[in-house]
Amino acid sequence: MTADYADWGALAALQTFITDLNLASQTLQATATQIADEIAATGVPLLGSPAGLYSQTSLAVTAGASGQVIDNASAGAYTAMGSYLSYDVAVIPANVHSATVPFVTLTLSWYGDSAGDILLYREMWTVPTASSGSYYVIGSGPVRGGWLQVTVTNEDPTYAQQLTTFALYGNSRPAPEPEPAWFNVPSNTPAVTGYTLTDSGHTVDGMLLHYHGSLTASASVNLLGSLYYGQQAVDVSVSGTSPSLSVSPQAYISGKGAVDTWASYVVGTEADTSETLIYQPRSPLILALANNNASDSVTFTVAVVAAGP
Repeated sequence: MTADYADWGALAALQTFITDLNLASQTLQATATQIADEIAATGVPLLGSPAGLYSQTSLAVTAGASGQVIDNASAGAYTAMGSYLSYDVAVIPANVHSATVPFVTLTLSWYGDSAGDILLYREMWTVPTASSGSYYVIGSGPVRGGWLQVTVTNEDPTYAQQLTTFALYGNSRPAPEPEPAWFNVPSNTPAVTGYTLTDSGHTVDGMLLHYHGSLTASASVNLLGSLYYGQQAVDVSVSGTSPSLSVSPQAYISGKGAVDTWASYVVGTEADTSETLIYQPRSPLILALANNNASDSVTFTVAVVAAGP
């Protein structure tokens, strides 16, 4: 077939297309081979193993310390995070010197520069310190800047406290949630000075607090729930002679102490049930309960369930 034939142009275009397609296929194959070699050398993209960036044990937190820097695994104050999309963290705080304010606050500050001059994002988490057992905290969240600095504040002005463990890992996987989420998991039934831990809850399954008990006339108690940042559904029921139970949802806020996070209310009818939706900051729920009856005890059941971020 020559250019004299009517179909010559179409055939020539087809031949050119096939030639180009073959070249493109060869190029793609070469690229695929390069990608395979790179994966073999460096790991699967977005599925790389977590990198240990912080590994502190028995870190003393000075009495009244505010913003004490936690050094990374290279003994640096700022950690390069540009290679990671998310982080995982594990913390075990301990009350080792009889602190009466059993809380520490961890602050993750995200910067755009290695000198810490350009602040991009900051998250603060206040967690209880256990006088026995372990109040174990785990969490994860998205990377918010090129550089990270971690600090800790001791909320007790008199006694030093401790981070038995502080470990933070950088991950190449995307964060599973748009906002950082920290929780505590049960470990050796921790005791927290001045607070009553619930007989169930303190898990990662969404049951944040569950407690059945009683208060004598005019008595009070501070129940400590699980760490959860978001909306929580609180259910309280009472029984007894002329029951009148005051319920005050609170959180420990760094530098401020325990403050009300929702309006206090009273549950006061035999077998009455009160259901309330509250929003909790990055601090465990404290339910301050008080028996308003000066003559009779009150029996109560409390349940708190995670209701969404």
